Amino acid sequence: GRPYLYPILSQVDARKTYDFPASHLNLPRVRVEQLNRTLLSNSEVRMAFNISGPSHVTIFMSGLPLVH
Repeated sequence: GRPYLYPILSQVDARKTYDFPASHLNLPRVRVEQLNRTLLSNSEVRMAFNISGPSHVTIFMSGLPLVH
């Protein structure tokens, strides 16, 4: 979340927490609405979404295995 001027990930211990001076994160809400879902084949689905919010938000989507 915070920019670093040089690579430090190799120096950070994931088992500890670190306090960096920064303001609290005030994240605006992102609204996601699914408009359409079309099955193209057994392994492909085309989905259309309407997403509103700031342009700098990154959204990751990951498929889940189908449940039979």
